[in-house]
Amino acid sequence: MKGKPFVIGLIIGVIIIVGAVTLAMMLTINGMKKEQQKDEQSHLPIESIQVTTASQTIV
Repeated sequence: MKGKPFVIGLIIGVIIIVGAVTLAMMLTINGMKKEQQKDEQSHLPIESIQVTTASQTIV
């Protein structure tokens, strides 16, 4: 009986740690996605300019 509270506490601790890690992973992934979207948005005008110049040279 003496060991049970320790085991329960250990299980709860593991659950909390896993939850915190998954939360941190989700936040970092969301942050990375936002940065990628910003990069894509900043690259889009450059790509469109390149496309227009290419179409002008073809014509």
